[in-house]
Amino acid sequence: MSNRYRLHHHGELKPRSLQKHNSAVHSLRAVDADGLDFATSVAPQSVFHNHVAEQAKEIEEFESYNGVRPVEWLLDNANLDDRWCLVHATQMTKQETLNLAKSGAVVGLCPITESNLGDGIFNGELYASKGGKFGIGTDLNVRVSLCEELRTLEYSQRLKEHARAVLADPGMSTGRALYGTITEGSAQALLRDIGLLTEGSYADLLVLDADSVDIADRVDDDILDSLIFSGDNHMVSEVWSAGRHVVSEGRHFRRSEITQRYLATIDCLDMSYWHG
Repeated sequence: MSNRYRLHHHGELKPRSLQKHNSAVHSLRAVDADGLDFATSVAPQSVFHNHVAEQAKEIEEFESYNGVRPVEWLLDNANLDDRWCLVHATQMTKQETLNLAKSGAVVGLCPITESNLGDGIFNGELYASKGGKFGIGTDLNVRVSLCEELRTLEYSQRLKEHARAVLADPGMSTGRALYGTITEGSAQALLRDIGLLTEGSYADLLVLDADSVDIADRVDDDILDSLIFSGDNHMVSEVWSAGRHVVSEGRHFRRSEITQRYLATIDCLDMSYWHG
């Protein structure tokens, strides 16, 4: 199917374009105040994405030039609200964390990337306790796995806080709390109607393999806990993206084509490396 779809009453799927125009800056080190104003004006109805406070060296360089920390500068000089997504934000003070949570902005976390690069650990417990919103992304793409991103996030928080079930809510399983939080936060970051089975929302759905040993004899939220803390991508059997059935029996419908293009690209890179 070439069209994208949204879910309407009685299960009817109707086409709707997914195309959106967004703007972003990768780091505040690469833009001044005028440049940031221009970047945010390019697509004023979208969510503005800004990589910020990812590594300690970034903090030092920004502070040496501007006299303040990058998140502190944003809070003082930009109108942060729900149309802002701050990517990473792993290097924040307690006060920055509290103020960012109150701003309405969403944080885009990439736990596998932040672990791979040794960036640091997000102040998740404090931020979430004050109602701060966050979603999940991949960034480096060294490993693309939703359950592993969530597992890495929760385990990093446990190591940081010396506690268990850090991002869980009372009366709710850790898996349910994590999954619900990141779908809501990611919907805000993408400005996309996802995360709820309601009329008008995009039909973004996944189905798990009921024969997987990792969810044997599991019911309700125990299934989410098992997916996040014991599972991997192989547990996913079906995926619909905006109503398009893109994964069937664990296989993407363009897998063969994508694999061949990937291998051809690797061959070209190898030839370029060895032959100059």
